[in-house]
Amino acid sequence: MMLDNPVSRYVQTLRQSQWASVEDLQEMQRSLLERLLSHAIAETDAYPARLTPVTNAQGRIDLARWSELPFLQRSDLQDRQDVFRARTVPEATGSIVPFSTSGSTGRPIHFVKSALLTHSSRAIVERAHDWAEADRDLPYVTISVDRREIGPPPDGQLRARWSHLGGEGRHGFLSISAPISVQVDFLNRMRPAYLKTYPTNIAALARYASGLPWHSNLRHVFTFAETLADDQVDIVREKLGVEITDFYASEESGQMATRCPHSNMYHVAAESNLVEVLKDDNTPCGPGESGRVVVTPFYNYALPLIRYEQNDIAELPTQPCGCGRSLPTIKRILGRTRDMFVLPDGDRVWPQLRPPAVMKFLPARQWQAVQIARDHIEVRYVDDGSGREPDQPAFQDYVHEKFAPEIALTLVQVDKIERSAGGKFREFISLVE
Repeated sequence: MMLDNPVSRYVQTLRQSQWASVEDLQEMQRSLLERLLSHAIAETDAYPARLTPVTNAQGRIDLARWSELPFLQRSDLQDRQDVFRARTVPEATGSIVPFSTSGSTGRPIHFVKSALLTHSSRAIVERAHDWAEADRDLPYVTISVDRREIGPPPDGQLRARWSHLGGEGRHGFLSISAPISVQVDFLNRMRPAYLKTYPTNIAALARYASGLPWHSNLRHVFTFAETLADDQVDIVREKLGVEITDFYASEESGQMATRCPHSNMYHVAAESNLVEVLKDDNTPCGPGESGRVVVTPFYNYALPLIRYEQNDIAELPTQPCGCGRSLPTIKRILGRTRDMFVLPDGDRVWPQLRPPAVMKFLPARQWQAVQIARDHIEVRYVDDGSGREPDQPAFQDYVHEKFAPEIALTLVQVDKIERSAGGKFREFISLVE
């Protein structure tokens, strides 16, 4: 029997709306946008002036000039968030919950969310469980950052249920601070059908701990927080024999898109947010083009985020997904703009150092590439204990091929590479402005 709660009720809507016509989805978005913008004008100090282009002479919302609205930056929320917070919120949007980002750039954001945003995000995750044909009576494990210190290693935490919709599947939670060996012990005890963790962590589990009892019952993997790379999907398929559903989300905006099991493209949760992918000139990207992600979540009435810069780059597909859902589609999430490397000539590129290639040159259990200057990349690595020596000349040639012949390579062996406060592992870091 399905539980009755805000999440389960919204899931029922999502199960229908994903098959709605494009026109009906757009009309739903228009209505939600108008409601949010009207609230922002009435209840905040900043938005009456910022939203002037979409306010007509009668004081009503007219979205014809939407593209003229300014973008909201992360620095706006860090430096002057008070002018964007609502003085009051509709009762239907629920309680106001304080939250914070992990601060991977060194400056976290402390902000507020409406409970309605949290409910909608959880419902989007539940819809993804539907897409993966998840059985809610089977066990599920989450290995993630443990902000509340509820699942410390080695024992973690065990709950009676993992789904907001019901079912008898136990939920095991373990802090990502646990070494792989401790994670495997926990997983061996749980024997989960479903595992949710970071892409780099599931790749490490697949690479170093396959063939053990923990994945004998595994049916599906869910990933989040980091950019999912093709080689991570490949190693999970090869070593664990299962598929991956990836979530694209942020603390500020909630769940934005989910990887479709039919095409491996990402369906935007159009019922909960407006996602724009824009070129450098701020015009919309066309099929096959890449641009920065700008999002407007519909349900955070406590802190309206209108045209919020996610600082991510996404690529649009050249053809629609064949699953039949009418939700907008993104081909792939390329990553954070701050992680792009800067070439000696000033051009910016995505680092193309893939793990299978890097590990041919390095005896590495884990590695991280840090650009410390335009002409210098430092690769830090944790030795895998094989006794194999790094092949620096061949690795240097590979770096020249992928970037530019002027770039020097330094290899630095370390004992450990730390994750961020939010649990994310950054394979690439650029220290070049």
